[in-house]
Amino acid sequence: MMRLLNGVMMKGSELRLICCGIGLILLAGCAAETAPSGGREPVRQSQAGPHRDLTADLAAAVGAAVYQDPVTGIEFVLVAGGCFMMGDDGGEDHVRPTHSVCLDDFWIARYELTQGQWSRLMGSNPSRFQGSERPVEMVSWNDAREFLVRAKDWTGLDYRLPTEAEWEFAGIGGKLSRGDVYAGSNQADEVAWYSRNSDGETHPVGRKKPNELGLYDMSGNVWEWCADWYDPLYYRASPRYNPKGAEEGFFRVRRGGSWLIVPDGTRPRFRRYGLPGDRHDYQGFRPAITPIGGGR
Repeated sequence: MMRLLNGVMMKGSELRLICCGIGLILLAGCAAETAPSGGREPVRQSQAGPHRDLTADLAAAVGAAVYQDPVTGIEFVLVAGGCFMMGDDGGEDHVRPTHSVCLDDFWIARYELTQGQWSRLMGSNPSRFQGSERPVEMVSWNDAREFLVRAKDWTGLDYRLPTEAEWEFAGIGGKLSRGDVYAGSNQADEVAWYSRNSDGETHPVGRKKPNELGLYDMSGNVWEWCADWYDPLYYRASPRYNPKGAEEGFFRVRRGGSWLIVPDGTRPRFRRYGLPGDRHDYQGFRPAITPIGGGR
């Protein structure tokens, strides 16, 4: 049987061969578009587990002290809200004056975000010191935000960075604080990886003692990004209830110290800052979550 194709009379068998060829080309094109580079399967949202609305799960967990997100694998500790004296009158100018701050409840990750958790969502690992249980580093504030937006999309939970006030309250042990110099001890070696004991690198999370809330590495290992813009004078005008930092600025707040700094820099009341686009091998983050109905 003869048929016309673009004005040319062709046999049915010839036409079938051409159609098959076109189909193979289209399939090859699709394969080329989705083929992973370097032999690794890229992580896509549909592959890392189905998107799930975990808001009901989190709401039910309020009666408990710990919640583990089954999608991201991140374990969170509930920090009961309360009032505390933020800052340090014996410290640098930008940590003075001490001032009363009151916070609502919030969830914060028990550990610094690990490379394994980062890779699970992002499909890559930018860290210099490789290891799935080590904290992810070489991530900017902007990178952290990208991760948190994706985590929120996957789970329905309000993933975010902690505010500077939340971070400090959690670092000193919340309402359970003993007033230790470092996060959980008066001896830096018990709770922190810093310049004198780190051997010049990060370490797997959770190897030192936790603080009063059961949070690990709030002192040392890697600096942790906070949500706030940095303002050296902010403490002089900070609102009392749920402060969120300056309205604008050039730098974002970092807290907790790192493997590279002296012990004094790992105190939970110590402040530092960095440009939002900066990436360093001593810098990571720790996610927080707003409780259901928290309205933050």
